[in-house]
Amino acid sequence: MIKEITDKILSLAKIECPKCGSPMSLKNFSQAEEMFRCSHCNSIFLGEGSLNKNAGITFSPRPEISIPKKISISQSDGFYIITRKWFGAKYFFFLFFATFWSIFMITWNSISITSGAYIMVLFGLLHTAVGVFVAYLALTGFVNKTDIKLGRGKIIVKHYPLWWPGSKEYSAGEFIQFYSMEKIQRGKNGTTYSYELFGKTHSGTQIKLISGLETSSQALFFEQKIENYLGIKDEAVSGEIFR
Repeated sequence: MIKEITDKILSLAKIECPKCGSPMSLKNFSQAEEMFRCSHCNSIFLGEGSLNKNAGITFSPRPEISIPKKISISQSDGFYIITRKWFGAKYFFFLFFATFWSIFMITWNSISITSGAYIMVLFGLLHTAVGVFVAYLALTGFVNKTDIKLGRGKIIVKHYPLWWPGSKEYSAGEFIQFYSMEKIQRGKNGTTYSYELFGKTHSGTQIKLISGLETSSQALFFEQKIENYLGIKDEAVSGEIFR
């Protein structure tokens, strides 16, 4: 088994981490464990599965994804609509922060105006804008939804009722594949994970349709439903969520 895997490794031009897409080499492969470890995102994956994925030796289709929490399906005006509610626990934190920050900045600006320190008022306005943005972000989390509408030869992404960037309309015929990716963000307070849905066009362009998804099942559900509706056969894409 080890010799077969090693021979396949040597025969491949490129092996990539299924999570972050970083290129692998022999130094990333443990013969004792028959597994790869990515030096970039530290993920571990089976050598045999990775080789099959990248060499096209075999293809493992994903199982059918059950409808996740916060997602619903409906039909209206000839469109098949997949809807996701944004609401989550993190928006309570944003609301708390915005409330605390706003009280602090009101106090700051009041003292600055009373004392005639108008430069400090200007400085405070910049920080007040931060509080306003976080408050708006918190509000979107409590009320907003995202629709992906399929029909009439279109794919329509819409965030509503409050405005948020990313709403757009596409021609369904320009896409040949859809895939989901995990986004890893590391900070001093720890590591956070979110998920994104992409579409690949005939020209090879990668278009991000949705970001900020909370779970991989949400992203994969969108992916499967869109491909099923458009009659697109599922295929492995480099860097997608591991199969």
